[in-house]
Parts: sequence; C-alpha cells; structure tokens
Amino acid sequence: MVLGNTKLDLSLIKHKLSGDPSAKLGVSVSLGNLSGTNDHLELLTGATGANANKGGVYTVDGAILGTTPQAIPLSSAAKYLGAMANDAAGAALAVGDLTGDGQADLIVGAPFNESLAAQANSGVIYIVKNTVSAPHGANLSATPFRIQNTTPQIQQSELRAGTSLALADLNGDGNLDLIVGIPGYRDGAKVEAGAAFVFYGPVTGARSLSSADIKFVGASAGDLAGTAVARVGDVDWDGDEEILIGAPSTGATPGKAYLIRGGAYSGTVSLSSIAAFTGASGDQAGSSVAAGDFNSDGRLDLLIGAPGHQADKGAVYLVHGEEPAQFNGGDLLGSTVTLLEGESTGDRAGHAVASAGDFNGDGTEEILVGAPGKNGGQGIAYLIRGQLPRPWLADSDGDGFGAGLPVVDCEPPAGVTWVLGDEGRPLDCDDTRSDVHPDALELCATAGIDDNCNDAKDEDGASDAINWGRDADGDSYIDPAEPLRRSCTSPGPGWANQEGARHECSTPGADNDPNPDTYAGAPEKCDGKDNDCNELVDDGPAAVWYVDVDGDGDGSEEFLPHLAACSATAPPGYVDNKDDCNDRDSTLNRHTRWYVDADADGVGNATDFVESCTPPSGRYSRRNDDCDDNDSSVSPTLTETCESEDGPQRDNNCNGTPDDSPAATIWFTDADGDGHGGHEVLGRFCGKPASSSRTPGDCDDAQPLAFPGNTEVCEINPDPGVPPHSYFPQIDNDCDGDVNDSEGAIWWYGDGDRDGYPWDVFALLRCSNPTDRPGEVRGKYIPKPHSPPGPPPQNPPELSADEIDCNDTKPNETILRMWYPDTDNDKCGDPSKGILSCPNPENTCGQGTAYVLETGPNCR
Repeated sequence: MVLGNTKLDLSLIKHKLSGDPSAKLGVSVSLGNLSGTNDHLELLTGATGANANKGGVYTVDGAILGTTPQAIPLSSAAKYLGAMANDAAGAALAVGDLTGDGQADLIVGAPFNESLAAQANSGVIYIVKNTVSAPHGANLSATPFRIQNTTPQIQQSELRAGTSLALADLNGDGNLDLIVGIPGYRDGAKVEAGAAFVFYGPVTGARSLSSADIKFVGASAGDLAGTAVARVGDVDWDGDEEILIGAPSTGATPGKAYLIRGGAYSGTVSLSSIAAFTGASGDQAGSSVAAGDFNSDGRLDLLIGAPGHQADKGAVYLVHGEEPAQFNGGDLLGSTVTLLEGESTGDRAGHAVASAGDFNGDGTEEILVGAPGKNGGQGIAYLIRGQLPRPWLADSDGDGFGAGLPVVDCEPPAGVTWVLGDEGRPLDCDDTRSDVHPDALELCATAGIDDNCNDAKDEDGASDAINWGRDADGDSYIDPAEPLRRSCTSPGPGWANQEGARHECSTPGADNDPNPDTYAGAPEKCDGKDNDCNELVDDGPAAVWYVDVDGDGDGSEEFLPHLAACSATAPPGYVDNKDDCNDRDSTLNRHTRWYVDADADGVGNATDFVESCTPPSGRYSRRNDDCDDNDSSVSPTLTETCESEDGPQRDNNCNGTPDDSPAATIWFTDADGDGHGGHEVLGRFCGKPASSSRTPGDCDDAQPLAFPGNTEVCEINPDPGVPPHSYFPQIDNDCDGDVNDSEGAIWWYGDGDRDGYPWDVFALLRCSNPTDRPGEVRGKYIPKPHSPPGPPPQNPPELSADEIDCNDTKPNETILRMWYPDTDNDKCGDPSKGILSCPNPENTCGQGTAYVLETGPNCR
C-alpha cells in the first residue's frame, strides 16, 4: 500500500501484506466499508491459490492500515474461502450495495467453479451480504446469495462467469446493478464470443446465470467479450451510468472495447449493434478497461489496455471524453486517441489499468498501468500524471451554472460569463432561464420543468408540493398514524390528498387502515371489527344472508337478502355471500374449474385450470379428459381414425388404443418379407406392423421366393461342374401346389431295367432328373425335352416304335428288331427269313437255331 504524495513516488510503501504459502495473493484488490460501523475502508485482496487452490478473499480492517508502517501477515486475517479446488475464488472482486439495504456488500468471482458439477468451469459469483459488523470470514459455499449456472442451465462448459465484475447503476433507478464478465460464452456457432450479463439491483436472493436481465453478447467468435468490465460513470449526463466491456479477441483479430450507454435494456443485445473502440491486429485491446477524468475537463476518459500491442510490448489507449454524440467508438489508432506504449518486447503493458485518483493532490486523476512482463517477469507499475487544464462552461443566463461544450484552458475565455465545469459541478439543464439550475427549488407550479436539473420533473419534495396521506385500503380515509408525503401528484394507489380528506378512526385498539370497511361512520359488519369506531364490535343488524337457490354454497341477489344481527345464524337456503354468477346451476360457482383447451378442440387437459364462476377469456373447457391438448385431432369426442399406415398412429378418441378404428386392417405374418403373409393373423392395426402383410396365402412363409402370383421357375444346381438337369430341390414359386409347372420342366420316361431305352407307360414332368431324388422312383429316367419357348405339353410326347423298350424289366430286351437265322453259325443271318422280335428268337422259340441282328454280303 503506497501513500499518495506530490512526487508520484511509488517507493513510499506504507504497508506490505503477505498471504499464506501458494495463496497467489493480490490477483485482485478492492476497498470497501464492509463493517459499516466506522469510516475506515477494509482492504480486500483475492487469493486464487488459497485453501488448497479453492481460492478466497482476505480482509484487512482499515483501522490497522492507519497505524505505523509495518509488514502485515494475512494468515490470521478474516478470510472468505472458496468452495471447491481450482474454483479460482477471488479472481475478481467488487464492493457496493447490491442488495439494496444501504450497506456495502462483497461480490466475489470464482470463474472456474463447476456449477454443481453440471457444466465444467461455468463459474459462480458469491454475494456476501453486509452484516454491519467487522468481517468475520466464512466458507463461500454457505453464501445463500449467489449467481450460478443452475436451472434453467446454459448448456455449455468453460463459460468462466465471474472472470470480471463491476457495479454500476446502468438503468438509472438509483440501485447498483451487477455486471458479470463471461469470456467463454458461446453464442450459437460463435465459440468464445463472450458476454457481459447484467443483473439489475437490488439482488435479494440466488439467481441462475441464465436469468440475467441483460445479456450483452460478443459480435464474433473468439471475441472473448467480458474479459474485462468497468464502471465508467455517467458519460452523457443523462442520469444513467455507462459501463465498458473489453473484448480482447483471439489470434490476429483486433481487440475491442464497447461503451454501453446507460438506459433501459432487456433480453439479449449483440455487441455488433454497439459502436466499438477497435485496436490493431493482435493487440488484445480490451484486456483491461477503466475510466477517470485524467485531464480535468469535467468529462470521463477511458483507459483501454492492449498488452499484445507490438509483439507483447503492450500499450494503453487513452480516449478523452467528448460530447455524448461524438463518444461513439472508432479506430483506437486514430489521431484523437493518446497511445501510451510499453518500453520493450514482452512487457505486456496494459495488462491492468486503473485510475489512481488524485495521487499528488493537484486536482486531476492519475493513471496506473501494470506491465507484468517487464524485466523478465519481475513486473512494473507506471503512475502517469494527469493533465491540468480545466474546462470552462458558458453561463448564458447568469445563474452560476454553465452548459454546452466546455472550453479547456487555464483561464476562462473572453466574451460571455464562464464558470468552471470541474469538481463534479452539475450542468445547467436550461441555460436560457436563470430560475432553472441545479440549486433551484423544484416547483409543482412549473409543471413539466426540471427546475433543479436533477433529471426529474415535479418530483417528491417540491417546495409547493401537496401533502398526501396513506390510504392503504383505498376508502378515501387516511391513516393519521402514518407520515404524510409531499408530492406534486398522487404517489399512486393507496394515497389520498390530505386537504379535505377524512381520517380513519383513532379509537384505541381499532384497526386503523387494514381494509376499506373500517373508518369513522362506516356501516357495521359481522367481521369481528369495530367498523364504525364506536368501540362496539359487530353491533346492530349487520349480518346479511343471501339466497342460495341451487345449493352450491354461493348465493346471489336474485331475491331480497335477509338482514339479521351478527350473532344470528343463516336461515335454511341462505349463505353469507353473493358470489354466484348463476344461482340456477349448481355446477357454476366461484369454484367451477375451467380447463385450458390449448388445441381448441372443445376438451381441456387435466392439469391446467382456472377457478371462476364465469368462463375466463381465452380457450377453456369444462371437460378435462383430453389425452393430448396440443393436437386438435385427438379428443374423447372424436371417432378413432387410421393415420397413414407408415406413420405414427394417434389415439384419436383418447381411449388408450390407437388401433380400434373400423378402418383398421387385418395384418398377416410375413416372416420371409416377400409381401405375402401366411395364414397366421397378427391382428387388426392401423399402422403396418413389422414383418407383416395385408395379403395372406403364402404357401411357405419361410421362403421369400414362394408366394401367390410369382412366376414358377426351375431351380438349378449353381455348381458349374454338375450336368444340366441334375437333381436340385424345387420351390413352389407360385404357390399352386406344383413345384414343376414351369416352362423349364421336361418329361422324363422310366427306364426300369436301365438299358437306355424308355418305357412309354411311365412318365414324369420334372425340372430335374427324378432318378437322382432319394426315394423318388426306383430305376432310371430318360429325358424327353421339348423345344422352348412355351410350356411343355400337358401329356408326355409319344415315342416312336423304335424308341420304346419292349421289356423294361430285362436290360437285354430293348426294342422290336429284325433277327436273322444263322444256321451256319457265321454270325451273318439269312436275309430272307428275318423275324421281328424284341428278344432273340432263339431264346423264345426253342428252335435251337441261332439268330443274329446282321445280314448281307459283308456280314461277319
């Protein structure tokens, strides 16, 4: 801690404060009166390595800092400790009255907190509420006020919320708002666009990160917006404070800083719509931001740190305050911006910037610049003297207050009357009227005029304001025990003009203003109160009973009410209210439920309802049995229909079965997927079940090549080494019961004696040789092919006489042949004596003569 001095000497150290081992003390620093019991400010220091890398905040009582210079070990200081390891609690600090109780609160950023282990490094912001006592230290995990990535969650890791923090009255409502930097925020496809979320004060409980009132989102991927945020103050003098958001960007992209003007914002605001102060390629402008009046011109100036400037030499851009219309961003390398450069490569000057206040007491603020890379990483801090020329404002109406653009000079310019515009002196809001200035009295008589230039017209406390009395129950009787309020117009509901207003009763023990039924002279009611303030409770005929025709407990004024003393009981058929809207229908009363009918099909759902005697506006129904209130084609009043068989089926009539329609189709099992089902019925369904078909009749539901209507073909052995027409199992392709009714089938004749000659009395039409079929027919078959194309003949083709085996039981008796006697046994028969016979005649005739098949001159 360095005391201010006229020489701007940073070596005049007042105190050295040291943290615990590995605590990384000094990551952040702040000042604030957390005790609220004296004028001393506590020194607050972040230590992200404290408590086993959980992080934390050390507090030092300001009373200690006012003592003799000394080294102060912080090991025994009050500490606010982080919740989990590597949370980096204390990475950013802010102090101010965020909860709205008039006491300064401590706000702690922990950007690497896991948010209940849901999203990695989401971050958490702890709000340590001021207890109006000396800081006592605590575990931040027990802090009930916090901002965290809880439900509804931002579904993203590495947000790093709480990397930077600031407090400012952005919307001008007199309450401080919290600005949270989130450099890792992803906006759709814009990874690490970054953001700064604003939570309007007062913050009176835990908030989810996604519930921010404003979300200022980076313009492009890699912007890292929210790396730094700062309270600027009221740049444009409109009563709302401005903030500065740093977006240093990644790679060669120029860094930026966005000046957010105070006012009413809501929802998500892209920083692409905000004018930016843009640095040079890769300079990381916006890594740090701050504000202050560094030239004593009465206007706030901006500091924008750019540690990546010129190969990490670093720099700070000093943007001098201008008229509000001109303070709209632009190129930071322009001629109007002062550039404060680092001394050597690697210094990273501008890593941190701040206003040092009026360090040397000359009436202007100084600039503090951190360069952590200087001297090989030893680091250095520069304290730069502020400028001294003062701003002068023209005072045209001579009321002692100036207006318009200031003229900066050592002496007031010649001409009109000039007044100094420094030292926070307010501006004249109307320099043409001498009765309007910041010191003037506010008057109700000058309606619509801001007499005292406080950006409020005809506000409370005006000198000629009216006294208004509290009338909480709205009966035009004011409570004499409540203080009056002076205002030009009614403060709103619950107030009445004191002049001529009647008073609530002041009888000891009477209710003075809780309801409109109690005041002096009011009619007595049976409510256990002294309504007329005559010190008697429930006296006189105050009970009123109303006829309840339909017996639902709610009466009406359809018939004259019955008057009785308060102690009387209700006559039969009477009740104590007149709330029925239809006293002829017991189902209609103030407890009648009207159910939300979201799909307007006349039937509501069972969970969302409104109790009302009359139908509420909008889509409601007395029925509540709609099984899908978002689909008008589904209702218990509808008939079940079938949707497209390939799509999902709706339970149109809400009976729990989407297939009970007369139009539902009978489906058969189609196990082989050939489009034809077998004879097994799956059932009636609107939608097509898996492995099913509407068409039955498949003769073999395990064979996809067999189904009615298919073309019969002859299956052949795929082995190329097997002779044609060798036996192969056949499929009934067309399901007609015949596996061989194909154009490829041929007739086969039996050859029982296997002599190569067929017998014409036994033939088979087959696709392959029956001889080869195990157990088919004994013997051998001989093919008789037909000439394709076209089907084979229905009957076997006739064989010629010389083809038919005359004896199919003996292989040596084949067909009818001519036999010749060979009496000389020379193997050549007599051609004149031939005999036509199937067997050799010598074996059948018993003549003892040999017969041969050959004859002629060449016979042997």
